[in-house]
Amino acid sequence: MIKVVHIITGLGQGGAEVMLYNLLAHMDKTRFDNHVISMTDEGVFGEKIKALGIPLYCLHMQPQKLSLAHIRHYHRLIKSIHPQIVQAWMYHANFFSAIVRPFLPAHHIFFNIRTTLNGLQGGKKSTHLIVKLNAWLSRFVTGVINNSSVSQTQHYRIGFSKKNAIHIENGFDIARLRPSTSLYAQFRKTQQYPIETKIVAMFARFHPIKNHTAFLAMAKTLQETLPAKVIYLMAGTCVDHSNVELMANIQSLGLTEQVLLLGNVDVASYLPATDVVVLPSLGEGFPNILGEAMACGVPCVATDVGDTRRILADYGYTTAVNDVAALAAQVSKILSLPTAAYQALSNHCVAHIRQKYSILAITKQYEKLYTRVIDKK
Repeated sequence: MIKVVHIITGLGQGGAEVMLYNLLAHMDKTRFDNHVISMTDEGVFGEKIKALGIPLYCLHMQPQKLSLAHIRHYHRLIKSIHPQIVQAWMYHANFFSAIVRPFLPAHHIFFNIRTTLNGLQGGKKSTHLIVKLNAWLSRFVTGVINNSSVSQTQHYRIGFSKKNAIHIENGFDIARLRPSTSLYAQFRKTQQYPIETKIVAMFARFHPIKNHTAFLAMAKTLQETLPAKVIYLMAGTCVDHSNVELMANIQSLGLTEQVLLLGNVDVASYLPATDVVVLPSLGEGFPNILGEAMACGVPCVATDVGDTRRILADYGYTTAVNDVAALAAQVSKILSLPTAAYQALSNHCVAHIRQKYSILAITKQYEKLYTRVIDKK
């Protein structure tokens, strides 16, 4: 059995965390013995990971406060578990796993990159330094996995090794993410909306890179042009009524009655209730929400960043960054489709994700990678 330790910055609600959980849930437990180390705490996914029967350890680090005690804790864990492979997730975990390795029993290290460099614009100086150190360290690890082809090219340009580069896209749990006419109807009943109400949604944490401002500007444009009743659903970390900045923006646009804020939700329970999903981000790597929405039969409109165009293929629409008019036009185009044409587009979305991005197929790529490395010894 191959023993793998996954070390990740934290286990909050994010794309890397979702992918890690899905990978753990679908790996062959007769061949792989997985363990997880969170550099911070259990976050959202801790209990879910433990429910899979996978050991979870937390280092309880504070941001930018790496101490000798944390290194010792990690050192003890690795010596105790004695893994053959350490799979790091995201820049800080990549860096941490690599700098401590010389003092530990021999094991393979894989980095995992989950964003484009566009997503780091305006970020902390310390993060930019960590990225540069990742680039230098990349030549000394077994492999550097990237879920985005655009991101991979960007990272080559700043010095990441090409010799051990690996491209593995995200996968989606198509058994859990699927269309549901009952959820569609039930959500409208619960919210007391007429059944014909259209719902345009954005699922993303509140962060400048996600560009909630553009979504609301698009909503204002649509509200002035569409004859049908439309509700603009927004969900994600800090996307709720306690967010003063967000609420002020909604009120200034006169959208208080049209915008529904849900905060953190299980997207699988809400995506099937929507008609269009919009991602107006300034930067992405491989945005999970697009694949999740399409798996639920929901057409998408997104800015042309990262691997967005690759994910959507011929079954969604992309626009330039911050082109609010184009976002509104494409959403309007989808909402104006006759019922049969919309259903055909929805069916194509589902088939595309099931054929190309099934979590089972993506998991097999990780399993083959780990097996190949161990078999070489």
